[in-house]
Amino acid sequence: MKIAALAATAALVVAIAGPAKADQYFALTGQFDDGGTLDGFFTINVYGYVGDYSLTTSGGGLPSYTFFRGQDYPEVCGGGYDHTNCLAYATALPGTPGYLQVAFEQPFQTLVGSVDPVVVGAGGPSFESWDSYSPRYLISGVASVPEASTWAAMALGFAGLGLLGGSRKIASTAGLTQS
Repeated sequence: MKIAALAATAALVVAIAGPAKADQYFALTGQFDDGGTLDGFFTINVYGYVGDYSLTTSGGGLPSYTFFRGQDYPEVCGGGYDHTNCLAYATALPGTPGYLQVAFEQPFQTLVGSVDPVVVGAGGPSFESWDSYSPRYLISGVASVPEASTWAAMALGFAGLGLLGGSRKIASTAGLTQS
């Protein structure tokens, strides 16, 4: 019984810790040269393209704005970057031409359980621009990639240990008799 429970737990851990088939989630933070910030998330699907996203820019010299799926649309990245390591969005609001581009050092598909620094610097490929304002450039930024399957495997492992430990406790107390 114990061996079967342990084998079942091990099989679940291996199945969950295998290659991920779902969208990869990235948490993104950064700071612009005018003191503004960039915060939010985006996902990359199994085909290497951006899925859902919500990126908020705030503070500094530009108005606060949230780029999100359903309102804004993806653009082609400039400066020699493409969809494998760059995000670019334009606003879809009439009379409000805004643009956000964030380039990364590594391709998205190579990042599992790590971080990807943003390519930063004045005049660089990571910037936000609005019609009547000068562009502002990211001076720091990173996309972090939490690995969900690692947490799931650890939780299943602890659950399996708890089940085995609980059955041992019941078995050891069953052999005792009161005098």
